[in-house]
Amino acid sequence: MRPTSWLPLCLSILAAPALGAPHDGGGKPRPPVAITYELVAGSAGATTINYAIEPQRQATAIRAQIQLPHGGRVLEQSRAQTAWLDAGQSVTGWARVELPGGPGAKQVEIEANLVIATPDGGIPVAWSEFVTVGTGSLPIDAPLMQRAGVTTREVRARRTREDGDRRERILAPWSESSAPVVRGVFKYVDRDYNIDGWTGAEPERPIRLARLQLIDTASDQVLATGATAMDGSFELPLTGVGAADLLVRCDSVCETFEPALLEATDIDLVPYSVTSATFAGWDLGVELDVGTVVAQKSFSGTKQGSGFAQLDVIVDASLYLEHLGAAPAAAGMRSMWPGGTQSQASGNNVNLANGDGYDDSVLLHELGHVVGFLYSDTDHDGGGHFFGDSDQYPSLSMGEGYASFFGGAVRQFAGVEDPGIYADLKGGPSTGLSSVQLRLDFESGQPWASLIGGEADEVAVCCALWNLVDTAATTDGDTVDDDGIDGSFLFPGGLDGDALLWASYTGQTVLEAEQLNVLDVFEGLFADGHATEYDLLTQAFDEWKIRFYADASEPDGEPSQATPLALGSWTETHTLYASDQDPPVPGDGDEDHYSFWVEAQQLLEVRTRYPQGVADAETYCDPLLVLIGPDGQILELDADSGVGRNALIELATPVAGEYRVVVRSQSPHRRTGSYQLRARVTGAVQPPTLASIAPAAMVTLHDGSLDGITLAGSGLAAITEVKLGSTPIPTFWITGDDQISFLVPLLSELGTLDVVVSGPAGSAQIPIQVSAAPTPTILAGNGTLFWSLDSINVRAAAAPGETLVVVLALEQGVTHLPGLVEFAIGNGTVHPIWFTQLNAAGMAEMAFPLPPELGGGLDVWLQGAAVAPGGPLPLVASNVEPGKIF
Repeated sequence: MRPTSWLPLCLSILAAPALGAPHDGGGKPRPPVAITYELVAGSAGATTINYAIEPQRQATAIRAQIQLPHGGRVLEQSRAQTAWLDAGQSVTGWARVELPGGPGAKQVEIEANLVIATPDGGIPVAWSEFVTVGTGSLPIDAPLMQRAGVTTREVRARRTREDGDRRERILAPWSESSAPVVRGVFKYVDRDYNIDGWTGAEPERPIRLARLQLIDTASDQVLATGATAMDGSFELPLTGVGAADLLVRCDSVCETFEPALLEATDIDLVPYSVTSATFAGWDLGVELDVGTVVAQKSFSGTKQGSGFAQLDVIVDASLYLEHLGAAPAAAGMRSMWPGGTQSQASGNNVNLANGDGYDDSVLLHELGHVVGFLYSDTDHDGGGHFFGDSDQYPSLSMGEGYASFFGGAVRQFAGVEDPGIYADLKGGPSTGLSSVQLRLDFESGQPWASLIGGEADEVAVCCALWNLVDTAATTDGDTVDDDGIDGSFLFPGGLDGDALLWASYTGQTVLEAEQLNVLDVFEGLFADGHATEYDLLTQAFDEWKIRFYADASEPDGEPSQATPLALGSWTETHTLYASDQDPPVPGDGDEDHYSFWVEAQQLLEVRTRYPQGVADAETYCDPLLVLIGPDGQILELDADSGVGRNALIELATPVAGEYRVVVRSQSPHRRTGSYQLRARVTGAVQPPTLASIAPAAMVTLHDGSLDGITLAGSGLAAITEVKLGSTPIPTFWITGDDQISFLVPLLSELGTLDVVVSGPAGSAQIPIQVSAAPTPTILAGNGTLFWSLDSINVRAAAAPGETLVVVLALEQGVTHLPGLVEFAIGNGTVHPIWFTQLNAAGMAEMAFPLPPELGGGLDVWLQGAAVAPGGPLPLVASNVEPGKIF
């Protein structure tokens, strides 16, 4: 839009020096920057403040933000930041404001806050200046800011470098020729919102950087093409002679970020369009002003949306990525609306649900997933997730947490008021809290703060990442930051929080991570010397119970460093984190040792729990417990017998002495985490009793599985031996003091057998009825597809005294041996591979070495038939067991 009035001011204001500022040869303070301001009065009561910052000596980075200290309101602003400026170069920015004196005000006091870093590695300078800008005392006839010899309405620095020179994009140059032009402004109807829902305001906002076509409707010929400027205005050249029926069409497509194409389309990939009125018979030698054209809302039933609002969000995201130094991805980015019942990202596309047509937060969240796909690492497969769940899969939490964070970072870069929020709102006409479906404040975590925390919580991940980029200048209603990364300093290399996080998120540590989680991103912050501020960064994560630091018991990674454990009490919260690096990153691979004294024949319980015993974890820790006896031998280890992912060991101490417990992580995708530990004696060992057995009767072998037998009683924690009849049970599982379970072994007996349990305090027994399998039965996979590399192990059951023949086939299909047997495998050919004699028992085990000529990569099938001396024909065939040979 062409300004209704101009109040240009291009007087360089030399700010007063900060403490420690350099001096010239005469001792006079030398300011670090010169700032040029310009006021441009616009429509709807808004005024644009353009500014240019020129360092007076070489600077590695300059970051600026505009505020109005005496009333008025900053509506939106750019995040002016650049790198490697020599003296004489400059960086530009803008702020769109409502002046405290209203649209007719002639002057305003401006506060400019800057952070300036220099290449000598010194402490970055935080710089502020207050200046009154207006026509009362300053010249108004200076030209607009000059760049590359072209007078422009606006120039934005492109964050790329070419042969050491900073290239710039000129978005809307003034026409220098006398040729006539078509001009005008394109806007769209937006819906304003905050964390409490739709406000009811529906402002008209500029359609920025959108594709334009000047069309002769009589011939359907495109006479000129171009794009809107950042304020929605445009000028297209009029060429030719004679007259034409002219209109200007604006599409929800942005071609500015070559080679990327940005689009907002419907579900059929058709962009949205808005056109000016048609100017019939217009003389091509006469300039044309089409005025202001406003794209109205679109509807999907009662749900509202705007393709141009969606494009505006994508443009903001792309400007933020450009600001970070990300090259435009050739794949581009696209939103599609209305897209049904669910919003989701796939590759570089975002499908927006019918009710999300105006939901900036939802679109930005899904664009965060697109950014992960285009520039970083996305290991998780998606799936269900919700706010308040702190026990998600860690890679899912990282992906969802970053996506929500990305929305806040883009909004902050765009200068939006209260940027650190997520608000999923209803798509209908309701306003206020009744329009809210889901919301989150990144600074406080509300309304979820009491439920969130840990590395496996998407909200905690989002809020921790937000701590890295929000500053005291963030327009969130206060002038302080609740963490130490407050914008008053830059990280090594002149990086601010946004740039530091981007360096990690796109760096090798993250790109090479398997099942990317927040630990990988944290470690990436320190890669290549990007960050050294370990304490500040750990505090930013610790606020959300993401603990990447050693606990007070370190070092405790060796037996000689074991921490004494008080029996019966929970420890303080400990972390599986330790490092001998400086800064201490990475810190995974830690194990913690503890020691305690216990008398013999005591029932000992050792367990972990989530910090403070919370039900929903608030940590991704997956602890493994190892219990070591006084003789240094491992007595037992456990990974998940406790609550959730926690470990639990229960046993009877065999001797008196000092026992040790080792805690370590068992998962490569949960390499750190937090836990509490307790060891306690629950009583002395008592003589065992058996009250029940399940099942009370069994057959030797079922088709497809082995029987599991469970004993219930008391005094079972100290049991050291279990027998079924005369057959020892090699492996059994003790659960507490009242339960033992095992799988049925190979049996050599039938009938009524005793199950006997024995321990240091005595023994107990209970009967079970064992019968032979009623038909021939084989088992190779215990209920699942078996596989083998070099041999096949099979359990087989039939009546006592029978001989069982087992055959192997490489195909399915019936094999009929007339008068003898019919197999369901082989397709006419089967290969007998072994025989076994079932004498006095109903079950035996066979092992068949695979002949090399079979090769690998084969599907195979097994089936058997039982032969009884003098028995009838044809034989009865067994069940079929499928498998694979590798």
